[in-house]
Amino acid sequence: MYVRCIAEADGIILGTPTYASNVSGLMKDFIDRGHLVIEQLLHGKSCVTVATGENYGNKDAAKVLKNLVIYSGGKLCGSIVFKAPFNSSDFEREKRDIKCLKVARKMIRDMHSEKVYPMQSLIHFVVLNIGIRSFVRKKGKLYQGVIDKWTKLGIYGWII
Repeated sequence: MYVRCIAEADGIILGTPTYASNVSGLMKDFIDRGHLVIEQLLHGKSCVTVATGENYGNKDAAKVLKNLVIYSGGKLCGSIVFKAPFNSSDFEREKRDIKCLKVARKMIRDMHSEKVYPMQSLIHFVVLNIGIRSFVRKKGKLYQGVIDKWTKLGIYGWII
């Protein structure tokens, strides 16, 4: 069901609390079982990532989400990383709200303008062509559905 929701979406927000300096177990299951990278489910979608936590490791979790977006063909138009201490002050909440609003506006602008991020596109191209393509090729007919999906997305033709 979520695959169809992602396919129909103009933009995606991926968020996770930080546990042990990494994404939550639920997010890890979503990443591993969702085949987002192999199937390129975020291809061309504007994406925002959010990582929160009370202690250490928010940036590590944010990096996992960032790589997920770029390797899956998405366009990372913003990333929000917050230390969310218990009993945060009104000033901290206001600062957080301003950052969220700024990133949300950027995401909306990017969706309407179809903005391209050249460096992200280059990283995606390299990952897809050097890492993922060879894996899919080795699987042969077992992964024909993936090749069909790539063809439908218009990315099979630019695979070297």
